[in-house]
Amino acid sequence: MPVKNAIVALGGGPSPVINSSLLGVVEACRDNPDRVGTLFGAWHGIEGVLLENLLDLSKQDRAELDKLRHSPSSGAIGTCRYKLEKGSREDYERIVDVIAAHKTQSAMEEAPFKASAGDGFSAKSN
Repeated sequence: MPVKNAIVALGGGPSPVINSSLLGVVEACRDNPDRVGTLFGAWHGIEGVLLENLLDLSKQDRAELDKLRHSPSSGAIGTCRYKLEKGSREDYERIVDVIAAHKTQSAMEEAPFKASAGDGFSAKSN
């Protein structure tokens, strides 16, 4: 499978575990360099994707990333409560354009991690 990039965007309000969830995504991507090249963090959630305001999380220092485990709120990359409306073709087309421009994963089943209801992200086993 060719190496692709990934984008992580957080949504909803700040929570005590949101940065730990972000750290889990970063670690899963770093643990799979044969599948994920650059991990981009969308600054302030889906709004960051729509505005193409992406941070290269792949270049972040390990010691800095480790601080996420004990940092409350969502200050690392931010979050938003922007609602993607049904029938809002413009927003969805923009998301697809940004995904394509950054050569990111086209579907979650291609990512080296999967979302599990209630547990955040976990590594896929092959």
